[in-house]
Amino acid sequence: MRLNEIKIAKVPPAILGQVSLMIGQHCQPFLDEVGGDLHNYRLWRGLKNAPKDFITTVKCPVGRFPKDTHTEIHYAADRYFLRKFGVKYRSNSFFTTGSQVTASEYGSSVWTPGGEVVVIPIGNFTWCWSSMLSDFYQGTEEAIEWPDDLGEDPDAFEVEAYFDKAVGELCDRMKYKTTDLKRAIASNHEIMLHCKTAYFLNVDIANHLAEIGEMLQSGIL
Repeated sequence: MRLNEIKIAKVPPAILGQVSLMIGQHCQPFLDEVGGDLHNYRLWRGLKNAPKDFITTVKCPVGRFPKDTHTEIHYAADRYFLRKFGVKYRSNSFFTTGSQVTASEYGSSVWTPGGEVVVIPIGNFTWCWSSMLSDFYQGTEEAIEWPDDLGEDPDAFEVEAYFDKAVGELCDRMKYKTTDLKRAIASNHEIMLHCKTAYFLNVDIANHLAEIGEMLQSGIL
């Protein structure tokens, strides 16, 4: 079934009011960044098991281990982002995108359909993205290879130094930054979102974000 073929489920007005109140009370920094426009600026995340509840509170990953990215590249990127921005964005963030289609693909596998949610950070948050690279894993997979000149049994410090240099140069070229959230969402590129906790909104409630945004902007709760 295509995304545009999915019927929008009706959500009781009381639930819409409750979700609006929670977002208005706890997500003001995000609302400020997107100008209160929850319809056009959404952060999507793919999950193997999307929650059935309309809204769920989820803690941000801490010390996340890489699923696909080479471990040396993963940790070199963490060191780079920590030095430049003060956050280990590969280990301590939600991976999101402005594209629902892309998120749905990340949540699915060959045998499991998966699902997607909208992520809204609770309280203060930061983000990191590249306007030139749509996905960190794909970009590093294509650009960075194991160096042949290190031999079969390289010294750990040599390996770390090599990947620090290679990853750092790539991230500099790709111009990773922590500004322009609305532009980041519109780009449909990967956005690394760092916060303490966030709300996950399932698709049923996400389809009513335009209404929720209007309720918040008009003060009708």
